[in-house]
Amino acid sequence: MNLPSLPIDQFEAVYTEWAGEADLGEDVRRHLAERGRYHRMLDRVLSAIPRDSLALELGCGTGIDSCILSKRHPHVRFAGIDIVQGSLNLARRVSEQTGEEMALLQGDVFRLPFRSASIPLIFHQGLVEHFRDPAGMMREQERVLMPGGWAFISVPQTWTGYTVMKRRRIRAGTWPWGWERSFTAGAIGALGRRYPAAGRAPVAPLGRAWESLWARAEEALGHRFCQNVIVSFQKPLRGGGD
Repeated sequence: MNLPSLPIDQFEAVYTEWAGEADLGEDVRRHLAERGRYHRMLDRVLSAIPRDSLALELGCGTGIDSCILSKRHPHVRFAGIDIVQGSLNLARRVSEQTGEEMALLQGDVFRLPFRSASIPLIFHQGLVEHFRDPAGMMREQERVLMPGGWAFISVPQTWTGYTVMKRRRIRAGTWPWGWERSFTAGAIGALGRRYPAAGRAPVAPLGRAWESLWARAEEALGHRFCQNVIVSFQKPLRGGGD
């Protein structure tokens, strides 16, 4: 397992400091402003999965993304798993402040406590980059995904000024999240295709023609000018899992 390489104590300290905020509303607003493309991609699958299905966020951190999506898709149940207890404590506060229910589990993303072929949607943002070899985590996602289920992965994009800044801080030992890697669109796509079959979320019509055009351009070219690369993979309808 890759867990020993994670600076768990360092993560706990970050979340403990974060927990000192009385009102987490500003953090929720920042997620809404900065992760619109990510949320829109997930909206398309969430709107299509059956009532009472479980959507699982790996490395859920604050749980803000799950709470935002839960408000939009009340027919879906949300769960989050994280190895850091401080993040789960903060996620409970986010859940309380937003009024959205979310099941929270402390655990290892390399050994998920779910049955094979049991979950229609898995998503995570800012997780894969913490592991030098994420292959085991990818295999676990394939295992627990239902046939036809989707995995959405958001990771830091290599060719941005943000990544340059972060690498400097990692070298200087001042980056609060420890060692991280970054990905090109091709690299994260290749990693995912080793396990679930590659796929694309269905394109849903948006209210205005210009908004639809922008959304498609952003999703197609986001790796060229966005901070994160977002890719989706669909598990084949036949085979898969163990």
